[in-house]
Amino acid sequence: MKFSITLVITALFSAVSAAEVTMTDGQVRISSPISGGVYNQGKTLPFTYKTIVEPLNVALNMYLRGTDCNYPETILFANADVFLDSPNATPIHAGPKTYYEHSLNYIIPSSLPTGNYAVTYQNTNTGVNTTIPIYIQPS
Repeated sequence: MKFSITLVITALFSAVSAAEVTMTDGQVRISSPISGGVYNQGKTLPFTYKTIVEPLNVALNMYLRGTDCNYPETILFANADVFLDSPNATPIHAGPKTYYEHSLNYIIPSSLPTGNYAVTYQNTNTGVNTTIPIYIQPS
């Protein structure tokens, strides 16, 4: 029984970490939004990320762009918080390392066109962009 519970917990943690996307520069892990996720107009679009290097190497912007609807690329967060001592930072302990998770919320306007979108995380220090496809539907 104890082995079964351990197996289930391990599987759950694996599924959660598999949902994370690491930027190609290896400096940030993105937990949300979820790739292929469906989000509602008038509701929250979450942005959750962890810096996995010294924050001084990271400067993040987040953008939203319609891919099949008439919505131009729009910056949602410029110079997003990456600092360890931030009130928005939650320490995550993984063995001997401690990472700091940050969360920001964007309220999706009710007037935003329904359709497919690309959320882009941009590390302006390295020039690396990571794009996550999402779908926005009526609420």
